[in-house]
Amino acid sequence: MKTIFITSFHGLISRNIFQSEAFEVLKNRPDLKLAVFIPDYKFDFFQKNFGGGNVIFEKINPGRASKIDFIFKFIFSALLATNSVKLKRREKLDADKKYFSFFVSSLVSSVFGRVGFLKSFFRWIYGFIPSGKFSGYFEKYKPDLVFCSDIQNENDILMLKEAKKRKIKSLGMVRSWDNLTCKEFIKVVPDKMIVNNEILKKEAQEHHGIDPEKIFVCGIPHYDAYVRQGRAGREDFCRGLDLDPAKKIILYAPAGDRYIKNNNVDWQILDILQKEFLPDAQILARLPPADTVNLDGFQKKEGVIFDRPGKIFHEGAFKEFELSRHDEKHLIDSIFQADLIICGPSTIAIDAFVFDKPVIFIAFDGREKREYIRGIGRYYDYEHVLNIIKRKGAVLARNQEELVQGAKRYLADPSLDKENRRKIIEDQCWKLDGRSGKRLAEYILKHIFS
Repeated sequence: MKTIFITSFHGLISRNIFQSEAFEVLKNRPDLKLAVFIPDYKFDFFQKNFGGGNVIFEKINPGRASKIDFIFKFIFSALLATNSVKLKRREKLDADKKYFSFFVSSLVSSVFGRVGFLKSFFRWIYGFIPSGKFSGYFEKYKPDLVFCSDIQNENDILMLKEAKKRKIKSLGMVRSWDNLTCKEFIKVVPDKMIVNNEILKKEAQEHHGIDPEKIFVCGIPHYDAYVRQGRAGREDFCRGLDLDPAKKIILYAPAGDRYIKNNNVDWQILDILQKEFLPDAQILARLPPADTVNLDGFQKKEGVIFDRPGKIFHEGAFKEFELSRHDEKHLIDSIFQADLIICGPSTIAIDAFVFDKPVIFIAFDGREKREYIRGIGRYYDYEHVLNIIKRKGAVLARNQEELVQGAKRYLADPSLDKENRRKIIEDQCWKLDGRSGKRLAEYILKHIFS
């Protein structure tokens, strides 16, 4: 029997991997044992939703980064010389006024960030930093393969380091669309890398020096359910949320307080929507599972429904969340039944494009005037978002008039920009054929049995 180590230290991994066919294929193999490493406080959730058969969950204390980890995180963030990281550096300076830190980070980026062999030198140095966090588990299980589901997560990095030290086969997956341009230079390179699309493959080559022959494109496994599963009927869906099935549904996904400091933007956008479109339409405000949304000052009218999915494990710690299968199905049904999606620079837009739903991006600060570096509009200059904006498959609303007029046009004719939305799906999803999870599983099996 072969043993695979699988990591899950981010709240979206259960959606990306464990709810997909990839995990089901691996779980049902009698010749495999799956040791899944999770935060200790999520054990009951994982055991209930994904346990049984050949699966063993190992509870890990995520811990805090050491001083040396903090130093290397600072260095490797600076080594990723993208426009997104430069913008994040400016945002941090505006927030904390730490000019020396800004200067050092900018200097490291300008001197080393665009020279491949110098970046590789730092990666080589990092390999000598001792870390035995997972060594006992390697001794206990003697794994044949390590699959890290989020190669820029600190715990995944330590797992990869241990695998490399012991010369055990390793596969690493890029978790999300923004990771390769917004996070940091990849510290530990797995034997093979798995990405969702050709854009990420190109970014892995250009920004991280990854050999293209070592990169496998599989698509996005959690979108298999969008293609293959049946959807709730409109009346049943609306009944569960006290919505009127005869009226148009505008799904509004606020950006959240982590992305907008002193956030009055989200509730002001919501207020604009309710004043412009109620009572002829209704607004389903889907609050982000991993963030708070300031609603102070918002006076809700009839026809606005709030919906918060997911499970939060610690009071106020919204980043420590998980989405169950029910939560995921509810999200899919919400998007499927919506007539229009309005959001910030979020992946919910891609979710909407999968169902060919029209999308409006909010790129203005409600009724306020903010400096560029403090406004929501800056996020549309990040590389991963620009990849969507350039396709012109959605309205980028930079003021209230563009929001209202764009919404009216889309509600009247949802086929507008249809062809451009299709191009976005080709870019972001690679193949929307319901087989991405199976491709991922087959790739993992290929490497463990080769």
